[in-house]
Amino acid sequence: MMFLIENGSLVLITLFFCSIVSKIAWELFFSPLRHFPGPVAAKFTNIYRAFKAYLGSMDNTQRDWHRNYGVAVRVGPKTISLSDPSLIGTVYATKNAWLKDEMYKPNDALIEGKRMSNIFNSRDPLWHEKYVKPIRSLWTMTRVLDIEPLFDETLEMFIKKLSANFADGLDTCMVDDWLAYLAWDMTANISFGRPFGLIEQENDVDDILLESKRTL
Repeated sequence: MMFLIENGSLVLITLFFCSIVSKIAWELFFSPLRHFPGPVAAKFTNIYRAFKAYLGSMDNTQRDWHRNYGVAVRVGPKTISLSDPSLIGTVYATKNAWLKDEMYKPNDALIEGKRMSNIFNSRDPLWHEKYVKPIRSLWTMTRVLDIEPLFDETLEMFIKKLSANFADGLDTCMVDDWLAYLAWDMTANISFGRPFGLIEQENDVDDILLESKRTL
């Protein structure tokens, strides 16, 4: 019995070691992304990038990577970061668009235990086309220019609040909170003709943000 346990443990250790060696060999010599430069750790794991994001220094880190490695940097086993603005049209093409990765799944809403996708993060091109078609004409350049004053109105309030609260540099601006206020108020102003009031009150209103987070 002891022999079987020891033998089984040896097999598990061997398999674990072989899987690590195989992973390293694949990423170094066979991966389609092997020719892209980048941090060594990023070739094998996303943990390296996640740790940088956790530290809150991902913006500076990513700029340094592009400064050191160039326009296209391998920042994960299956991830390339691009810094050339001329590639925006290629990456975000409207025709023959790239299929979204599973990284978009966390943006699905969970309603009554069921996962609900939306037009921004759906990975199904047919589903996306079905629900975008009825509203596509509303987002032509002509239509967007018609509602531009509503964008400007919300932005003016946003800038006014930021200037009043943080221009002296004494207080810390929680940018993620304020951008959420901007997004929800701008959407409301465009859709209903008036903002929800998050920017004005400098806080969540009627638990809009709280409830939206609960669905994720």
